Amino acid sequence: MQSYLKNQHKYTTKEMFESIREFEHEFQVKETQLYEVSDDGNVCESNHKLHLEKDGIQLTRDYWNIIELWDDHYVVCDLTASGCDLDDINEYTMEREIEALQPTIKFQVGVIKLQRNKKGEVVPFAEKTIVPIMYDRISENNEDSLTAYINGKLTYIDLNPKSSNYGKQIVPAILEHAVPFNVDYDGFAECSVDGITGYLPRNCNPREQLKSSDLLTEEQVQYLLQKDESLGTSSTDKLSKLTGSAQVLKLTRK
Repeated sequence: MQSYLKNQHKYTTKEMFESIREFEHEFQVKETQLYEVSDDGNVCESNHKLHLEKDGIQLTRDYWNIIELWDDHYVVCDLTASGCDLDDINEYTMEREIEALQPTIKFQVGVIKLQRNKKGEVVPFAEKTIVPIMYDRISENNEDSLTAYINGKLTYIDLNPKSSNYGKQIVPAILEHAVPFNVDYDGFAECSVDGITGYLPRNCNPREQLKSSDLLTEEQVQYLLQKDESLGTSSTDKLSKLTGSAQVLKLTRK
């Protein structure tokens, strides 16, 4: 699998013609070769996995893909199995048992964070899982957040290390569309539930349930910006339920 990294080197016209590909990253993405026994009984190369490396030292475990985010956070891809309990499968009967259980096995992604020592050096193989490997896709968002996709639905994930909700879903993965924060209004994101479009504040407390009526309307967001008194009570009540605070946010229309 090809790895796509953030903040890649910007090519000049001369570099494009000369095919010079230089990237400015602290770490290199290196391959670990995988092998299998072919039909003729010989060992052959089959595929490869990826890991981070610096000065010839492997720093992370091997993943099927690894994508740089920010501040030592990386999206990683691995194979997962769901729909059955594989803990007690016997290695000698594994193939037959897996065939009978018919688990769902697919590539999914999560987020890891590298761990550094007091000298600021990355500790090899000590990466911490921040977001479990269970989503179909994860993309960058604004305001220290991510957008995650699973089973055709979306959610937002808090990736602010200083937040008590670090690594958690902000809302259930039931959104039908989810625009990044700050696109229309700073601190808010347009999204939809049950065909109804509204807005979520970035400082929304994690929720296990979300109805379309919980979303702020655009008029209510504008009240929070411009203080339209006719929408005051409903706007602040809804904001309080979402964030735990009725404090009006100081935001501006983009």
